[in-house]
Amino acid sequence: MKYTFVMLLLVVTLAMYSIQLEGIGFGVTQDEAKANALKDLAGLIESNVKTEISRVAEQVNHDTKNTYSEYVKSDVNVKTDLPIMGATFQITKNKTKEYPFSAKASFDTDKSIVLYKEKLKEIGVEVESLLKNIEKSTNDIKLKLLNELMTLVTSYQKYRLVSVYLAISEIPDMSLTKSDVLTMISGYQNNCDSIEKGALLIAEDFKEYKGVFIYPATPANSNEVTQFSKMLNDYLSLKMSDHQLYSDAKYYLRSNYDILNDGIHMVSQLFDKENNIIKSRITRFLPASYINVAYKPEHVAMSSLLNNAVSSSDMKIELTTNKGKTNLLFIEGEEIELLAKVNRSGFIYFAGYVLHNAKEFSYLLELNEAKNNRKFIVFVNDDDVNKWISLGKFQVSSPFGVESLQAIASTKDLIDSIPDAIFDSESGYYVINGGTPEKILVNTRGLKPKETKVIKNAETSLMFTTYSK
Repeated sequence: MKYTFVMLLLVVTLAMYSIQLEGIGFGVTQDEAKANALKDLAGLIESNVKTEISRVAEQVNHDTKNTYSEYVKSDVNVKTDLPIMGATFQITKNKTKEYPFSAKASFDTDKSIVLYKEKLKEIGVEVESLLKNIEKSTNDIKLKLLNELMTLVTSYQKYRLVSVYLAISEIPDMSLTKSDVLTMISGYQNNCDSIEKGALLIAEDFKEYKGVFIYPATPANSNEVTQFSKMLNDYLSLKMSDHQLYSDAKYYLRSNYDILNDGIHMVSQLFDKENNIIKSRITRFLPASYINVAYKPEHVAMSSLLNNAVSSSDMKIELTTNKGKTNLLFIEGEEIELLAKVNRSGFIYFAGYVLHNAKEFSYLLELNEAKNNRKFIVFVNDDDVNKWISLGKFQVSSPFGVESLQAIASTKDLIDSIPDAIFDSESGYYVINGGTPEKILVNTRGLKPKETKVIKNAETSLMFTTYSK
């Protein structure tokens, strides 16, 4: 099959004017402050990209004849780690001892357009060259080159997402996809008949890199950490002895897998702190390797509902933990620190959704010791805008399984938007009345204040998985 790299003129239009975005970061050193500012900027761009593409997808849904309907829909569930090009930094020395330095990372969409357009062209040239080399290479070399091809294809997809947001009129496109690369490599890759063997091969491929944080693998289009994911993560932690905590890492290893008839096809990719993909590896696990092991996501509908949140362009909220914000796995007794950040002062409350097989329910997260519904609300003042605020540390305990946390933020007091909840002494939760977690999630969105020129709302969520020791 022949794959081509062509110029494609998109008919959908997103941002029509120059936008200035800013990320704020604090640190003990200037480099730490800059890194945190860049991470903050990346999160903001990611949020804006997701919102804009969701809006365009909604328009496309009403036009079934639109040539690019599938193109837009495929990008709705945008993932993390979008690359940032053209950011400029401003460093400020603070008087506080905790964070002596602060940094502002600025991103001008007009100035960045040329950089992203050139990068896509550059990747296209590399892909064409690599395809020619693959065609004339021996089988043992083909495997290495096909893994390199996966790095280029994935990098292209991420740069393209940002390019769509920047409203670049002519986006270089290619017919080659991740699925195509998986098909091309199927005849050359090593087949793993055990999860441990797969972990050994992955660890061997990335052994030259030190200071790696290992994210648990997740199924395609899901943030759930399955039993298969946990077992692989345990083996990788043993095989990659130099792995680091999330906060201390120099690199981040992410793995995502597709479930096909002939086994699990996993793409593992190493990212640096600037979200550049350094290296890729494709591994196939034979069905025999995961007999009696749960490997499919169980809560696809809930995940889709959470991902469909749309925030105001004027208000943003982010959630993270001491292990990041995606591919989250916590073990019994482990401590979860929850942190939130908003770009303007306002009110926040949290609804949690327990999705365990034995029991499903929804709850409100208690944030302070107030006597009424105020105990579920936190107010972020002007001094704490654009800063990560710790909402507390929670120890992992039973029941174990998949949980989601939805954050609702507004410039208006949310006291009248809190859903009804009753304290359950057995579980220790303030359980929300109203039906299934899916139904309650939809209802909480309906309770948000109506947006006006003054009132702005935002929403985000986290999904994490807990296991017993």
